Amino acid sequence: MGRFIAAIVVFAVALVFLATGIAFKVFAGPQTVSEKLSLAATANYAIVDPNVLTVRPGVQSVVLSGSTTNMVGYGRTVDVLSWIGESPYLQVSRLPNGKLSSKLVTPEVTEGAKAPTIVSPLGSDMWLEQSTGENSATLDMNLPSDMSVILASDGKEPVPSTVNFVWPVAKATFLWMQDDQLLFLGGGITLVGIALYLWAFAHYRAKQGPRRRTPKPPKPRKISHTPHRGIDASRTRGRRAGVRRRAFIAVPLTLALGLALSSCSPFQTGEGAQTPEPTVTGSDQQGVDLPPVVVTQAQMKVIMEDLAKVASTADTNLDGNVAGTRFAGAALDARRANYAIRKADSSLAAIPAIPTTLPSLFLPEATNAWPRSILAVFQPAAAEKKDDKAPTIAVVMQQLSPRDNYKVVYQTNLQANQTVPEVAAADIGTVEVPADSKLLLLSPNMVAAAYGDVLAYGDKSIYFDSFESTGDTLRAALTAERAQQNADNVAITYTDRAGTGPVVAMATATSGALVSVSVDEIARFEPQGGRSLKLTGALKALAGTELAPKPINATYQFELLFFVPAIGSTQRISLVGYSENLTKAAME
Repeated sequence: MGRFIAAIVVFAVALVFLATGIAFKVFAGPQTVSEKLSLAATANYAIVDPNVLTVRPGVQSVVLSGSTTNMVGYGRTVDVLSWIGESPYLQVSRLPNGKLSSKLVTPEVTEGAKAPTIVSPLGSDMWLEQSTGENSATLDMNLPSDMSVILASDGKEPVPSTVNFVWPVAKATFLWMQDDQLLFLGGGITLVGIALYLWAFAHYRAKQGPRRRTPKPPKPRKISHTPHRGIDASRTRGRRAGVRRRAFIAVPLTLALGLALSSCSPFQTGEGAQTPEPTVTGSDQQGVDLPPVVVTQAQMKVIMEDLAKVASTADTNLDGNVAGTRFAGAALDARRANYAIRKADSSLAAIPAIPTTLPSLFLPEATNAWPRSILAVFQPAAAEKKDDKAPTIAVVMQQLSPRDNYKVVYQTNLQANQTVPEVAAADIGTVEVPADSKLLLLSPNMVAAAYGDVLAYGDKSIYFDSFESTGDTLRAALTAERAQQNADNVAITYTDRAGTGPVVAMATATSGALVSVSVDEIARFEPQGGRSLKLTGALKALAGTELAPKPINATYQFELLFFVPAIGSTQRISLVGYSENLTKAAME
């Protein structure tokens, strides 16, 4: 009988959970609360202040509609305002009485200011996330207090007229559980009750079976003179035995209910749930107030995906204009020259492709100003590691203004015998060292010219002792190459000078800097004895001729990555990586 009672109790507990869960689902009411706003004025952009969305807890949704193109994005407030610049915009904010309002803001126009280079905000590297749609655009976010939302159409048309803000309504809870958890737990306890009932029924049937026993002959009664010692309690069939039996059954029942209730803890959400606190590391832990990094790792992933896509399209179609959307400076010059060479001779090698994987080392700048720089290092993929020619690539990107996207200005192959110095974590970032800084062994803006002088004069250069020669494979390769090119029928002269690429110097954790520069080597090949020069390979393809009766001027561009130690260090400047590309070739 006790087993049936236990099953009934379990069924009753399950019924409580199931009934509560069903009641929560049926009578819960609306699952969201929303506020709609019609924008009062006309402008190409609108900015939503963070206090509009953070007034209620939970994930916020912004739904923009009213135009054929609708765009919603969000980013740091300083970045959003920088992108807007001097363009008029609608500011959506919350009044002291709690109502939403929008007003037209016209920033002061700086005399002689440069016009924005990008009209549509869609696709800008400034946004952490963005969404677009033809009928409407919806973006879910959990907006911190230092970020704002930008609304737009295509940049040319006015911002769509209707914006709807949506928040989830907190669900009712019972014992820290919501409707779905209550139904799940109630169903589980019901299965336990069914199992108990079947167990009790099977035990009951077993006790009701036939009990035929062969009677034993009666034994003669023995008269015992042993004094009576009391009644054996274990043989009693009275009320005490029943109480003991019920207590024995209640123990597993209590344990089963306790385990069932404790099993609901993984489903705790809402106000009763406990969220782990983030661990503060790096500079924040020491109380240093640094500017935020220019891009997060999530942004970097989106940037690299778009960069790899653009580079792949440009490399496949040999299109320098497409490459120009994501490359600039020395990196763009190298790719455009390579495209011209491969159009003339498709058998010649291409520049290494931009990896589609995330960088193994990611160093963004921490600043609120422009230009902004990022250094990323990519290890070769597992399949490429079998090929000794697969390089580790270092990419330096710059964003010149808020409305420009990041572009690759240097792409270098790291030397196998060199390692990148220790740098700060990606969430802390670094600072860009001024080009004329006197705190390094050489000012960054002097590194290219000094190294060019070493290439030209070797150990006779005044800067020879400033650079580490051990492990510098570029100098060894150039020395061997120049010795091989000497011939009686041609006179060769070399001029090494600083290139036109930007100087990018990013501080390391050791008070030094990773400095990216370019050096141009101009080689002049002059035929002797009235003969013509026979050109081959890339020189032939870029010059457009095989025989040259006049001198040929060829420009070889070196994209270089150096580690420059701090002033007073016993270390020398070391070459971390380089790339060599023929960029120009023409007869005089």
